[in-house]
Amino acid sequence: MSTQWHYWHPEIYIGLVLLAWSYWAILYPLRPTEIRLTKPLRKNIICFFVGFFILVIAEISPIHDLSEHFFSIHMLQHVLLCFIVVPLLLLSIPPWIPDRLGHINLFLPLGRVLFHPVVTFFCFNVIFAVWHFSFFYDAAIQSSFIHGFEHLSMLAASVLGWWPILSPSRLLPRLSLPGQMFYLFLMPIAQIAVFAPVTFATNPFYSSYADTALFLGITHLHDQQIGGVIMKVSTTAIFLFVLISVFFRWYNQDQSAQKDSTTSLE
Repeated sequence: MSTQWHYWHPEIYIGLVLLAWSYWAILYPLRPTEIRLTKPLRKNIICFFVGFFILVIAEISPIHDLSEHFFSIHMLQHVLLCFIVVPLLLLSIPPWIPDRLGHINLFLPLGRVLFHPVVTFFCFNVIFAVWHFSFFYDAAIQSSFIHGFEHLSMLAASVLGWWPILSPSRLLPRLSLPGQMFYLFLMPIAQIAVFAPVTFATNPFYSSYADTALFLGITHLHDQQIGGVIMKVSTTAIFLFVLISVFFRWYNQDQSAQKDSTTSLE
């Protein structure tokens, strides 16, 4: 196997340019006249730039090409894309953008089905799991086109998966805070279906890495197990962090309600 990696992927550069241009075009020239650079909008823009920067790191840094040679790096790439980039991009969307789309005929009824928490939970976990079956995973490694489709489908599934927690829309809102906590509690459990077989396997699953040069004496099986640990530990930590944040929002909301109730009685 050649040890030289090439970072030039035109389709990725085109996608990144289109994403940046689309955000700029929607947020500025096409924005309603009443929109100003308010504090919430500044937060939206910061989230976009941070998410976009991490997306660039995941897709056009050495991480991208190394992911085709090391399973553990591929898992790191998936974590960056699905569990960091997508949440940040959702947080970058001002509410008026999806809500204007919601007034289009059929969009809102379709959105209520597509973004229902049961549907989002199922779609995210099934698509994430399927792409880690050896047949589909090896196909993605061996074909740039399939690899690109893999990432696009996982990004789309991640938007669905995170929508009940981070929805920017008032028409298709987030779950209640207790509902968000339950949803976040179930997410890591569902991913055991991917994590356990990959991490505790006694033989490598993926033939794509059979000819990969070993690094620092790490075998292909160890590389696969490290990838499983990276996936499970990092995603569980992210879900736990978000769950704790939601809990404190719920607690503060309850305390404020009690305080307002006490004040009104006085």
